[in-house]
Amino acid sequence: MTGKTTKQSLNEVLTVLSLLKLFFFMRTFVYFTRFNDPRAQRVCQMNGCKATTLFAVKSIVQESPYTLISIMFVLTAFSAAYALQVFERPLRQAQAMEDPTKTDSLELDSYWNSLWLTVVTMTTVGYGDLYPKTIGGRLIGMIVCIWGIFITSFFTVTLTNFLTFTPSQNKAFLLLQRLFWKELL
Repeated sequence: MTGKTTKQSLNEVLTVLSLLKLFFFMRTFVYFTRFNDPRAQRVCQMNGCKATTLFAVKSIVQESPYTLISIMFVLTAFSAAYALQVFERPLRQAQAMEDPTKTDSLELDSYWNSLWLTVVTMTTVGYGDLYPKTIGGRLIGMIVCIWGIFITSFFTVTLTNFLTFTPSQNKAFLLLQRLFWKELL
């Protein structure tokens, strides 16, 4: 796209792949929750289900959905920004070797610019002021975009469920509305 040729070193690619350790950390965290201990195994067996990792994740989502969404958003934003910075830095270095006087502030070799792009992409805003130019950066951008849509929809569903009346709350609300209108008449 820019007409520049850049090469990624194997070390940089492996550095980005090492970010997958976050997935194993989260999986280990879920494994050691109270929803996966022997007591949960017995309770689930009595009720005809199994206390698997998926059950533990569902339980955590039911118990504290906003904490989970916040942690997922922050971890994704910081790790994806780092990955973008790693993939986009060689392009910036190639441009600097060609024209050392050119200083463009809208480059993704800055961590904060990469973080800005990641947050804007995850929230599905997409201003277009920054965008990845390398293949690795675009791949990270696509992953962040799809993951951001998941997190945004998850937040929307959680908020909708939180704001929905229970049947008893709905009856009380309707009764209060009727009393209010009766007083006005």
